[in-house]
Formats: sequence, structure tokens, C-alpha cells
Amino acid sequence: MLVGHLIATTIAYEELLGGAPASALLERMSNQAGAGAADPNATLVSAVESLRVAFATPTSMTATVQHPIGSMRGSDLLGLRISENTIHAWDLATALGLELGLPDQVLDLVYARLAPQAEVLPKTGLFAAQQRNHGSDESSLDRLLRISGR
Repeated sequence: MLVGHLIATTIAYEELLGGAPASALLERMSNQAGAGAADPNATLVSAVESLRVAFATPTSMTATVQHPIGSMRGSDLLGLRISENTIHAWDLATALGLELGLPDQVLDLVYARLAPQAEVLPKTGLFAAQQRNHGSDESSLDRLLRISGR
């Protein structure tokens, strides 16, 4: 299911950069269980490469993109993609019983990006509500997991 979600959202983000409406992402997500069924690895690798090319186009960072959480610049969409991939990397590592292994700098950057929107994110249906209160000794990973509803 997670791999299908990554495939569906990666393809949809490329579509959003190409001018598709926000509903395109939601539609892809509603069909994510079957995304890449024949060869999920190859499908994900291809989707990631296509999205990388789309983000590398000269106008992609300044383009206005329609996303379910609202209109944003392409640069913000890229930040959101990085944030989602970071959180899903934890999901996958946890499912496999592995350590995440991302540097605190990455986790802190993703947290800084998401924290101002922490109360809005659960209302979009794309993130779960915060599940726990924070402590002063919270690690970078714990902070990020908390605001993403993990």
C-alpha cells in the first residue's frame, strides 16, 4: 500500500506541475492500491525520474500549482514532496524493522517546513492529527513524527 501511495502521489505531483487540478492528486490517491501493480519498483523509479525532470524545468519553482491544501508555488510543492518522502521513509523503515538513518538536519528542515501548518494538515485528510504531546527532550525525529500524526 505504501509503495502504491508513493507511486500515485509522485505521478500526481508531476501532473500538478503540468497544470492539473488538485482533484487529480485525490483521484490518484483513491486508486493507489493498484498503482504499479505489474512492477512497482520500476514504476516508482520511472515516476521519480519523470518528477525530477519536471521540477528541473526553468519555470517549475515559480509556477502556481493547485494542491488539496491550497494554491502554492512549485518550490513549495517540492518542499512538500520532500517532507512526505521523509515521513514515508520512516513509515517504510519502521515496517521493515530498520532505523531511519536520516540526519537531524534533514529532519529539522522538514519539521520547520511543516510546523507552521501543523494544525491545518490533519484537516486536509493528507496527514493524521498529532497523537501525543511533546516534551522538552524531544528528538528531531520525534518532533517530526508528532506533527505528522505518527
